[in-house]
Amino acid sequence: MSRASLSGTNRQEGYMVFENMPVNDPKLEQYQFWLVSADHEHPIDGGVFNIASSGRVIVPIDAKIRASNLAALGVTIEKPGGVVVSDRTDRMVAGSSRKANRRDRCIE
Repeated sequence: MSRASLSGTNRQEGYMVFENMPVNDPKLEQYQFWLVSADHEHPIDGGVFNIASSGRVIVPIDAKIRASNLAALGVTIEKPGGVVVSDRTDRMVAGSSRKANRRDRCIE
């Protein structure tokens, strides 16, 4: 099980702390943050990142546009460089409830 925690301020800064996330090969796929806001139709890109080793990893969130009224945070697995809008096929979710499928990994 992976664990993540969010820390930041209302200045559009923050980071996630992940524990025991699966290591990814950045040539094949990258993790991508998403900020879910009631003010936006689609989740907001929070940047791409890689997990190079197991254990504890601290990753800054790099929101591409201002995010307000946040409802949830998410992480997807995308092609290298990320995407503008995810199809959310390979995803992890924090702060929302949903029925998990075999490809999902929960963030507690």
